[in-house]
Amino acid sequence: MVVDGHAIFADCVALALCVHGHETSEVTSGPITLRRVLDAAKRFAPQLVLLDLQLGHDSAECVDLTAALARRNIRVLLLATDDQPAQLLACLEAGAAGAFDKSGALDDLIHLIEDTAGSNTSTSIPAREGLFSSSPDPGTATAGRPEAFDNLTRSEGEVLVGLIDGLSSHRLAVERGVSVATVRSQIRAILLKLDVHSQLAAVALARQADWPHSIASSLIPRG
Repeated sequence: MVVDGHAIFADCVALALCVHGHETSEVTSGPITLRRVLDAAKRFAPQLVLLDLQLGHDSAECVDLTAALARRNIRVLLLATDDQPAQLLACLEAGAAGAFDKSGALDDLIHLIEDTAGSNTSTSIPAREGLFSSSPDPGTATAGRPEAFDNLTRSEGEVLVGLIDGLSSHRLAVERGVSVATVRSQIRAILLKLDVHSQLAAVALARQADWPHSIASSLIPRG
């Protein structure tokens, strides 16, 4: 079952799955709510749900939906970008079977769907190219060390706190009054200083190191 707010994309995936001999249903038009998806899952009894994280839900609803589907023994494969690392990590922790970079090739997505649906284990399946690796490489010098964050500038620390809070680079740019290009440059600097290769890995590293402590609520102005 494909749950995606972009009907054209969902149609392309459904057609590709049909060509590969798989039947599928779609939840695309109208408000895509938790109750509607669960009702459709009950009606169609899918083996796997392909879930777009950019449906307009708040992050808590996406996590709740992932957990509810997992409790029904329905595998969830997340469609995401690297703009929402905290939300993606939370959904993986809630029971999603894996994730796929939405900008990736359709053929790769179909193969991953087949692999995920046919798997007999509940082990998370990492997306291609390591974009959504949910934890830092334990062999890196920085993994799990709070002092690894000491090299971040205040601005970089504020951006990382925003990523931990689930903010996209566009939202961070608006809140901080800077351009998206500036935020992305700061994100690249964060990844370089923490010796990780994705925003999700940076968020996971911060959680592992219990960073930041009391400063998290004060770094980014709210309201």
